[in-house]
Amino acid sequence: MHPILVELLTKPVGWLSLGGSIFLLVMVPLGIHLFLRRQIRNDEGGEEAKEYELRRRAEASAGE
Repeated sequence: MHPILVELLTKPVGWLSLGGSIFLLVMVPLGIHLFLRRQIRNDEGGEEAKEYELRRRAEASAGE
């Protein structure tokens, strides 16, 4: 087996390196995706939510 693979697969430091690399490869794109999704939702949905809230309050006060 190749010496680099032996180091990665048989030593604790290798397992930590593999685990850390996989963690970064998964969590960084996921974090960016969730952050952008929240930003887009806030930007696009903010106006609609305000309009809905104003309409709901107007209907509630008209019903009283």
